[in-house]
Amino acid sequence: MQCKYPGCGREEKRDQCCIFHLRNKTAEEAAEFYRELVQYKKRKEEDPSARCVDLEGFFFPGHECIFRDEHFKKDALFDDATFGGDVSFDSATFDKEASFAGAMFSGRASFVGATFSGGAWFDDTIFSGYAFFNSVLFSTDATFDSATFTREALFLGAAFDGDASFRDATFGGDAFFEHATFSRHASFVDVTFGKDAMFFDVTFKNLLFHKAVLLGNVRLGARFDGIAVFEKVVFQRDTIESSDLATATRGNIGLSVTSFDGAYVSEGAEVRFIQQREYNASLDVERNLGIDRVSFLNVDLERFNFQQVEWGTLHGRRAVIEEVLMGRPPFEDVTPEQVRQICARLRANQEKALRYAEAGDFFIGEMDMRRRWLRERGWRAFPERFLLSLFSGLSRYGESISRPALATVIIVFVLVGLRLVLREPSEWHPYQPLSVEESLVRSVASFFQLRTTTLWTDILERLVSIPILGVLFIALRRKLERRS
Repeated sequence: MQCKYPGCGREEKRDQCCIFHLRNKTAEEAAEFYRELVQYKKRKEEDPSARCVDLEGFFFPGHECIFRDEHFKKDALFDDATFGGDVSFDSATFDKEASFAGAMFSGRASFVGATFSGGAWFDDTIFSGYAFFNSVLFSTDATFDSATFTREALFLGAAFDGDASFRDATFGGDAFFEHATFSRHASFVDVTFGKDAMFFDVTFKNLLFHKAVLLGNVRLGARFDGIAVFEKVVFQRDTIESSDLATATRGNIGLSVTSFDGAYVSEGAEVRFIQQREYNASLDVERNLGIDRVSFLNVDLERFNFQQVEWGTLHGRRAVIEEVLMGRPPFEDVTPEQVRQICARLRANQEKALRYAEAGDFFIGEMDMRRRWLRERGWRAFPERFLLSLFSGLSRYGESISRPALATVIIVFVLVGLRLVLREPSEWHPYQPLSVEESLVRSVASFFQLRTTTLWTDILERLVSIPILGVLFIALRRKLERRS
């Protein structure tokens, strides 16, 4: 059956023209379409080597445009083309380069199951409707630089066998990359995700997130087989303000976070965070590009490298967001034991990197979560919880030397005053009360277990000093071991 459009001269296949098919055309649209086909045929007759499809700047009327199953054997150029309605390139095959640079898709753009054997260029392309790239095969490089996705963008199961670039791209709707594969280098430089971005079960070889802005929930439970770098990324908020977690999360329900839950880093691979502060000249402030909205729940952090980061803070120490959002969205099902594991893994990670101050803070978080878990067990766990509370109050679980040192000074001088008030007899001058100097010597000797008497003040001081000396020894040992 011959194509019904004059001048085409091709056989129609499944009610589809060899180039494209427009349904429900008006008379003006049909006339415009005919003129374009005549020009196309004339170019082919004058130059048989002309590209198969050269529709740069062509305006496709506002009806459905179908290229489904089309086979483009030479370069397919749709630069600056305007698609007034829905367009389908489902299962299309592009043997050479395919360029949609500057094109505008007013309706739904669907490339489901398409194969790009040459380069695929979508630079400056505007997708005003849904963009479907599910199960697309990009055999070589694919670029979406400065592309705009106004609504949802779906790359479910897409395979990027060459380099993939989304530099300066803007995702106004949700972005779905689940089960996609990036076999070479994936670049998300200066990209903005205005809503949720899903990278669950994605495989990355080498990945770069540089100056990206992540505003919605981001799921990065991906497999990393090479080097993944997150540098100067804004995670959910521009943290010019404080990173105090208690303040930032107060009154907020369902905060957006970036979650690495389910992430796997292969042997020899690494995930790096480089989030150093930078000066904002327009506001005359330093931007704190912290990672206080990043969750590492259920993640093995052995191959994570936190080179320059600022963590969230809680009660003056570094902390993770789950500590304040546990039991609240999006962590309503998270338990204290799970949060304890996060802190323990971060502690081990920071100790390996010789960052002992950070490791100590996460150890405190680890022990705090242990206490919360014991609290849930009720009275059966009271003895252990009491000891941990005492340990925390006296030395922050052995991480503070100043606390037991201060307690030592306070106890010594309290007992000095008590002895003077009680007018204990002097051992230096019989029949005279203690002097201040002798009371101080007696108190110091009793505190450090150097004095044995039957005086109740000495016995009291020796008993009180036992836990203080114990935690002071633990704190000193921990500090010295870390520096050896």
